[in-house]
Amino acid sequence: MNLRAYYWAVIARLYSKFGPLKCEGRIRIVGYPVVRGSGRVQVGAGSDFRSKPWSTAMGVITPVILNAMASDSIIRIGSQVGMSGVVVCAKESITIGDRVQIGSGAVICDTDFHSLDYRVRASTKSASVTTVSLVRVQSS
Repeated sequence: MNLRAYYWAVIARLYSKFGPLKCEGRIRIVGYPVVRGSGRVQVGAGSDFRSKPWSTAMGVITPVILNAMASDSIIRIGSQVGMSGVVVCAKESITIGDRVQIGSGAVICDTDFHSLDYRVRASTKSASVTTVSLVRVQSS
């Protein structure tokens, strides 16, 4: 194992034990994923998160971003899921099944981030009245 791979293996263990990700087993990260929000992010064993351009043949345009916006928001990521430069943002709930591969530039959200009413959009309450739809991503 080269020094770079060893470094990211150690970081992945730290993220899964002490970090914001709740992991069911070992995961792999290359580059720091951005995990934010006050909700929960659950990750299945064997999942792989790549945030560095050199870590995939295509490269990435953004790091992996996992945002569970509210205290009751949850992002569930199954086992053996691969994400390279993906943004996942949940106001309520997003579930990604086992063995799903999601490539660079993909954005998965369960909200449109604003009201359709222009008067509400102009107010400070806009984020609290956003439209939410259930999102589930499954492998084929």
